[in-house]
Amino acid sequence: MRNLTAETGLEEQKEEETKTGKLYYYQLFINDTKLNLLNPKTKMEKTKKEIKNKKAFLKNKKAVSLMLSYVILITIAITMAIAVFAWLKIMANVEPVASCEEETSIILDEYSCDSEMFILQIKNNGRFSVDGFILSVGDSVERTPTNHLIPFNTREVTGEGYLRFFSGNDASPLGPGQSREARFTNHEKKPDGTIEEVDFDYIRNLRIQPFIIDDKSEKKVLCDNVIRQTIENDNCRIREP
Repeated sequence: MRNLTAETGLEEQKEEETKTGKLYYYQLFINDTKLNLLNPKTKMEKTKKEIKNKKAFLKNKKAVSLMLSYVILITIAITMAIAVFAWLKIMANVEPVASCEEETSIILDEYSCDSEMFILQIKNNGRFSVDGFILSVGDSVERTPTNHLIPFNTREVTGEGYLRFFSGNDASPLGPGQSREARFTNHEKKPDGTIEEVDFDYIRNLRIQPFIIDDKSEKKVLCDNVIRQTIENDNCRIREP
């Protein structure tokens, strides 16, 4: 009997507490509703603030996304550029282009002519050796000389118009301060491959360009120092009329 009474008392106490809690939360709801009804300005300001915060969040999120996009694009571009450069380097197998040193230079000390031969005295006035030169002559001071005379000693011919310096049977570059005589015939190589006399009587202008031989490729490299000279008063007859 006692136990039944105690259990009934506990149930009534729990029921009372439940009612009290519900009344408390209900009262809070009523108070909040009254506050909103009595002060709509507060609710509006709260709503505006929430909207403002949301816009700021979205704006910051958009800015971060845009910055990340730029970073990714730049990274991809740099990676592609490096990859393309490496591929081109492998495919092209680029090597430094051979060239003459700046102070590579020769001068024409003197010349002489007769009906069968054109003789030049060449001096190296630079600081580096020269392996040879290319000679072009012409019969008009108004035109660039284009005729290539054949050297008197055919052993020195290394190409049309090219003369390479020799000493005995061996190639011998012209060193700084050295002078050497170069002799040419009055013959040239025609377009059809035949060798005949030039078709003019007097040499009126000439062009001399030195060259060196590249040690690696063994190819001729033309130098920038070019001699251009005009011969006046018909002083250089190269062929009898």
